[in-house]
Amino acid sequence: MDSGLGLALTKQLIEDGWETYGTIRSAELPKPNPFPSGTHIVRGVDLAKPGAGADQLAEAVGEVQFDLVLFVAGYFRTDVSQV
Repeated sequence: MDSGLGLALTKQLIEDGWETYGTIRSAELPKPNPFPSGTHIVRGVDLAKPGAGADQLAEAVGEVQFDLVLFVAGYFRTDVSQV
């Protein structure tokens, strides 16, 4: 997948000079990798599951202190007639 709010925000933040971390549900990066160079990706984090990858996040970020945290999960639908 090479679209979505999270990816768009990541691209803009990287362009603006921010150090950026992101999570993905799968254990593998999509091919081709849509994330901008320099993005720190934490794999295997599914926000629908209890714990939501807490161990992976703790290991990946260590002692990093964040200036901004955004949680963007889910997907957009254009056909909402069945929702």
